[in-house]
Amino acid sequence: MTKSVSNHHKSAARYMLGGLLRQPGMMLGALILTFISALLITLPMVLVGQAIDEITNFGKSPQFIRLCWLIVGIAIVYLFMYFIVGYVWAIVTLRWERDARQEFFEALQDYSMTFHDEIESKRMLSVAMQDINWVRMSLNPALRNLTSSLISLILTGIFLVIVDKSFTSNIFSIAGIPVYGFSLIMLIGTPLYLYFAYR
Repeated sequence: MTKSVSNHHKSAARYMLGGLLRQPGMMLGALILTFISALLITLPMVLVGQAIDEITNFGKSPQFIRLCWLIVGIAIVYLFMYFIVGYVWAIVTLRWERDARQEFFEALQDYSMTFHDEIESKRMLSVAMQDINWVRMSLNPALRNLTSSLISLILTGIFLVIVDKSFTSNIFSIAGIPVYGFSLIMLIGTPLYLYFAYR
């Protein structure tokens, strides 16, 4: 018997998150793997920039060759990581779908025979199962992709701030904190991205 959360949450979003949080270990593992996957996506962009600088200044040096092999290695690791992340998220969300279906069946059985005589149960079940499937798809791949994109955005911002601080002077200061060129772009772009992604 699964532990019901439907009576403890007033909104659909809280119900979905409540179902996911019933598997804290798997959910934490999925988030950690998503972070690693996002890092593997972001690192090659930084390394490509370093490789371009290296070949521009020193030609096909041993350091340039090492950077190229490192980029290839990260790409191969990311390929395997992509399937692992998808597999873990699939387990978490399919378990949520299983529990949601079970809870719906249990709730339906509490109604009287008169209710079932007046309402077409087969059609209700068909619509409910389809709705549950759509909700599951909003968790995976939709929520997974949004989480990965948000982590990639944060990591890209961190790398840009590091690079920007190394090569440019600050434009102005906010509360004594220097703001650089790329940093200003991230400062403006991040809220806009979050607005359009999560609205």
